[in-house]
Amino acid sequence: MSHDVAALAPEWFERVWNRCDKKRLHETIHPMCFGTLEGGSIKKANAFIEKRYRPFLGAFPDLHIEVITIIANENEAFVRWRAVGTYRADTLGVEPF
Repeated sequence: MSHDVAALAPEWFERVWNRCDKKRLHETIHPMCFGTLEGGSIKKANAFIEKRYRPFLGAFPDLHIEVITIIANENEAFVRWRAVGTYRADTLGVEPF
């Protein structure tokens, strides 16, 4: 199945991050996804959800992501985005101040 990655990217940020739509996250994330983030690599969808997604939304409950630029081809997209939120919980290992 082919996807329009240029259209999927902003929809993903809006639904998965801004609306905290966990159902959409599970619909769109590949079970064997891979990414390198602060603190190391993530090699599976469940690890991303447990180690990054839930803790980040716990720390920034009012998170809002604005998509600024998308550059895409048939299979991948580069997305430049800006995030705004208030750090309220220590779910990332650092106490709020």
